[in-house]
Amino acid sequence: MRVVLASTVTGRGGVWRHITDVADGMQARGCEVDLALPADALALRREAATRGLTVRDLGASARGEVFHVHLADTYDNVAFRAIVRARRRGSRIVVTEHLPRSDASDPTARPETSAATRGAYTAKTTFKRVQYALCDRIICVSESSRQFVLSRYGVSPDAVVAIPNGIGSANPFIRLPDGPAHFVAIGSVIAQKGFDVLIEAAGSARSSWSVDVIGEGAHLAQWSALSEELAVPIRFVGGLDDVSSALDAASALVVPSRWEAWPYVALEAMQHGRAIVASNVDGLPEIVADGTTGILVPPDDPVALAHALDRLADDGSTAEAMGRAGRDRVPSFAIDTMLSRLFDEYRSTRRGRRVGATDGHSS
Repeated sequence: MRVVLASTVTGRGGVWRHITDVADGMQARGCEVDLALPADALALRREAATRGLTVRDLGASARGEVFHVHLADTYDNVAFRAIVRARRRGSRIVVTEHLPRSDASDPTARPETSAATRGAYTAKTTFKRVQYALCDRIICVSESSRQFVLSRYGVSPDAVVAIPNGIGSANPFIRLPDGPAHFVAIGSVIAQKGFDVLIEAAGSARSSWSVDVIGEGAHLAQWSALSEELAVPIRFVGGLDDVSSALDAASALVVPSRWEAWPYVALEAMQHGRAIVASNVDGLPEIVADGTTGILVPPDDPVALAHALDRLADDGSTAEAMGRAGRDRVPSFAIDTMLSRLFDEYRSTRRGRRVGATDGHSS
């Protein structure tokens, strides 16, 4: 089977990690795998070459039995045009929605900045329904995302499947560091990730703890300056290659996101035996067992976030127990399971029908 993995991503991150996992996994299953990437994705093209993958320009993407588009932006026009071209060439179309719910697709995700007009909402709905009509299968990386796609765009339920991202086996357990609690937050420093909520939470803390925020992004300078101005123990350290060491040195991971389909960093925290304090949104409750492997809090609630971090700071034995429980749960998210399910979807698309919208549903 020849598979083309296509995306408009130009930098490393969760989507690129997923694509490379899929490329390696499908090659191991005997598939011929090509990548279709933007011309300016130079670093990714070089990395793909080291993996022995053929890289083609997304603007003139190659024909494959399966043309699998990975959407980091659910309203990606460039990816839409690539789907149209691939359909005309006779390829079967699979789309993975890596982040279908955001402030762009769901105004309630961030209502203060996303009060979309009825016209824009309707236009976006039409765009997705047309896109999905060209597809043979839609894959979401969490069941929550699948339910969002079904309710938001009225797609036929049998055309949408949830296949969560997978990860390798758990690491040897490293005990929590001694001393005051030190947490870590990892991700792009953008509105989605909610690190501004973390800053506010630090101002409400009743216990002694600190957080290193690892990542680059549009709000890095602004939020770093705000943290310093408020004199709270939140340090924005920028990008860091050795995330594994940062997790090992932390008491727990903090994921205060406003929307989040299925973050790899939460899987990595469990892999390292670290508890997770996370927002109760989208796919995060499918990863974090509240009260067992971590603590879930409402999004945009700094008081609740501070209370959860206070709890782990005051009780290191609970933090360690949650970390061990998370580590024990890692096999539930095995990468081989993800790849096998995806391979089965590839095979079924060759004889399956296209996506269809349910009658009378236009939300």
